[in-house]
Amino acid sequence: AALMIEGNIDIPKLQRAFEELIRRHDTLRTSFEIVDSEPVQKIHKNVEFSVKVVEGIGAGLDNDSEDIKDQIDRLADNFIKPFDLAKAPLIRVQIVRLSEQRHILLLDMHHIISDGTSMGILVKEFVSLYKGEKLKDLSVQYKDYAGWKKSMEEGDALLKQEGYWLSRFHGEIPVLTLPLDFPRPAVRSFEGDRIWFEIDSSLKQRLKELGTKKGASLYMVLLAAYNILLSKYSGQEDIVVGSPIAGRNHPDTENIVGMFVNTLPLRNFPEGNKTFSNFLDEVRRDTLRAYQNQDYQFEQLVEKLGVKRDMSRNPIFDTMFVLQNMEIPEIEIEEARFVRHNLRNKAAKFDITLEAEENRNGISFSLEYNTGIFKRGTIERLARHFNKILEEIAKN
Repeated sequence: AALMIEGNIDIPKLQRAFEELIRRHDTLRTSFEIVDSEPVQKIHKNVEFSVKVVEGIGAGLDNDSEDIKDQIDRLADNFIKPFDLAKAPLIRVQIVRLSEQRHILLLDMHHIISDGTSMGILVKEFVSLYKGEKLKDLSVQYKDYAGWKKSMEEGDALLKQEGYWLSRFHGEIPVLTLPLDFPRPAVRSFEGDRIWFEIDSSLKQRLKELGTKKGASLYMVLLAAYNILLSKYSGQEDIVVGSPIAGRNHPDTENIVGMFVNTLPLRNFPEGNKTFSNFLDEVRRDTLRAYQNQDYQFEQLVEKLGVKRDMSRNPIFDTMFVLQNMEIPEIEIEEARFVRHNLRNKAAKFDITLEAEENRNGISFSLEYNTGIFKRGTIERLARHFNKILEEIAKN
């Protein structure tokens, strides 16, 4: 994450706030080791942590330049480095001073200790701690959740869920065949880029009203539309799209920093003889069933199905859809305002990931894509076609 800070910032106070967050959450004091061929979580009582402060000019930043966003991206590229999982904490923070009234805060955290919801928790708690407020102690830590999860997997609780997923993927699993710009390499690369686009509040409202009529959420409407886009491009009527789910099913997990997310492979059938209305009914029904069986881990399903591993692509699905609702607020503390900057991400986890985020002005989307198989122009055209589908289903 990258945040532009406008106004006065007290760096020692900011340092203390991060130190308290690390003291408060076990995961921020966690490293990982291999014991008897198994990875285990090691929680340290104390870890060394400091917010690094660098001067903007020394970091190669020109405060007067109009392309400050590009410079922040370059700065972040130098800041983000691989973590050694055996060394805690798996979090880094850096402040770049542009002037007395302008700073950039860079934060890098390994996904093994956090997820999107965790980011929202950290922001809210950081604001409270910076203001000098005392937070209520946590009754549960991530290690408790990990223990509960392990006991659940060792018991019979997941057998019914396993049955659902095995039946959902009975028979031949479809492989998405989108038209590519370059031959797919024998070994998947993760080089990527992304584009941003948006729809206005009027179209968002009409899509929500459509969903309300059908008892479907905005997520389901967008997922159905994305399936149609993929079907039009591939000519296929049996499509699997991966989608993350928060995995925080118990109230005790609401304020814990950690990696709870599971991936649901959602299989749908956008057949040409269906109306959108009928297809949305199917998507709604099958998405709800997937939610009811969300505790069964994606990795276990891959193993159980005996999917033949292909080094050139992800197992079961090649594309992902995400509706972000991480509730990361705009931060205003005393005389400082923190504004989030969308970092340019030069990696792609899948062939294509469509990410949507609601805001006051409508819905902003990003399309992350693998630059080894797609040109930017192709993805820009894909975005225009997705927009067109949304407009058409809102009309009819």
